[in-house]
Amino acid sequence: MINSNKVIKSGFHQSLANDSVPSLALSHQESIPEKSSGTRLSAPAQPSDGPTSPAEYSGQLSQLYKQILLLNNDLTFERYMKQQHMIHIGELRRRQVREAATEAETQNLIMANRNLKHRLEDAKKAEMQAKKESENRRTLAKNWEKDLSAKLKTLREEQKKWTTEGAALKRELEAKKDEAERLTKIVCEFETKELNAKQSVQVVDQNVAEHERLKAEVTRLTVSERTYQAKEKQMELAVVEANESSSRAELLQMQLTARESELQQTKELFQSQIVVLNTKLQEALKNSRASRNIDTSTMIEKVLADSRAKQSELQKQYSLLMRKYTVLQSSLLDMTANSNVHPGRGVQNTVRKERKDKKKEEPDKKDKKSSGIQRIRGFV
Repeated sequence: MINSNKVIKSGFHQSLANDSVPSLALSHQESIPEKSSGTRLSAPAQPSDGPTSPAEYSGQLSQLYKQILLLNNDLTFERYMKQQHMIHIGELRRRQVREAATEAETQNLIMANRNLKHRLEDAKKAEMQAKKESENRRTLAKNWEKDLSAKLKTLREEQKKWTTEGAALKRELEAKKDEAERLTKIVCEFETKELNAKQSVQVVDQNVAEHERLKAEVTRLTVSERTYQAKEKQMELAVVEANESSSRAELLQMQLTARESELQQTKELFQSQIVVLNTKLQEALKNSRASRNIDTSTMIEKVLADSRAKQSELQKQYSLLMRKYTVLQSSLLDMTANSNVHPGRGVQNTVRKERKDKKKEEPDKKDKKSSGIQRIRGFV
């Protein structure tokens, strides 16, 4: 049994390479004196070759009983130590399991820490990227705001310009409307004047009023010419041209008086013809009372045709006078313009134009006079 205990102790001592080694060593040291005492006790208990006496036998029994008790104590102690060692081994194994678990947890924590570090780095990178993107967005937003503010400023300036242009256009539109109204009034006045002029063709006296108006226009032109001459006198180099223009105006006045005299002659001629025609008409009416049913219609038609012819001639004369007036006015304007540009050539050009106009008007007058006389003769 002692040997078995030694084998068990050595087995436990070999199997436990941990914190139980000192306790096993202490128990082994405690068992060594017991072994020595046992060997000491067992030494006298060796049987002798001679006969044993009862006292020796009882001493051997007592000695064996002591050894049994010691062995029992050793066995209980070894059991107790075994139990303690098993408890300690369980604690060590539990500690080892806990350490393995803690090591696994630490490894898991290390791996999780690594993963978290990687995630933290990724998060930092993402944060930096987000910061960069946010900065880029901020810069883009700032640039966009700047562009929008610049565009807003330009739009406001353009709006101001548009408002000013709109106000100017409104004013211009109002002015154009006023001008259009004025022009419509002028057109209406012109139409009324034209209608009155057409009506005044039937009455010769209205031609005299028109002639007076033309005379007033000529006087106005002479006044304007005199003012122009007064302005031209201030210039040292235009004295000669002013004299020529005044002579030209006198010549035009003489031409106008000649035209007036011609108009008066034609008027008197037409009045005398009208008187003669009226007398002839009265005589014809007196002579044709008996044969009224035969000749009244023909005579009335002839008188109406004659009056229409006279009206057409008066209209032609009126248009001719208006043409002459416009020609004279244009020649006067050309004279003033040419005197400003070419002082020496203005009068010559106007004189040439007047001569050409005279040459053109003379055959027209001859044709009109001959046609009027022929109509009067035919009527007679």
